[in-house]
Amino acid sequence: MWAFGGQLVLSALIFTKKNEVQQVWHDEIDLVISEYGAHDMPAEIPKWTILNTLQKTLQCCGQHNYTDWIKNKNKENSEQVPCSCTNSTLRKWFCDEPLNATYLEGCENKINTWFHANAFTLIGINFGLLASEVLQVSLTVSFFRHIKNRIYAKM
Repeated sequence: MWAFGGQLVLSALIFTKKNEVQQVWHDEIDLVISEYGAHDMPAEIPKWTILNTLQKTLQCCGQHNYTDWIKNKNKENSEQVPCSCTNSTLRKWFCDEPLNATYLEGCENKINTWFHANAFTLIGINFGLLASEVLQVSLTVSFFRHIKNRIYAKM
């Protein structure tokens, strides 16, 4: 039941506090971009891996565009971008690729486009999960009542 309530509250908060959620998201992405590839931060590697997968899959680079990577101080030179921002198949943090091999569009636009195209699907999945949870709770309560009635019937 807590999961049901938590899911409802979280969905409502995200919907009503969209601007605040978006600002937190922007700040977090900026932080990930600035720390990306730092040798002294191995705990951040999962975040960087997710960013790499996102950039490679959506064929985008940075939050707004490839120039977001200027903020990163862990590159060998200022012209480098993550290999996931390019057509490269190299498996390292940064690549020296020409601009014509770099994805120029930022990921924020691509994510927003995907979200708007799939918003009704996401809402449907959310309500489907909520309905499933309500059904599970109802069946569990019914099952325990049935067991209780059988125990009292034998007495």
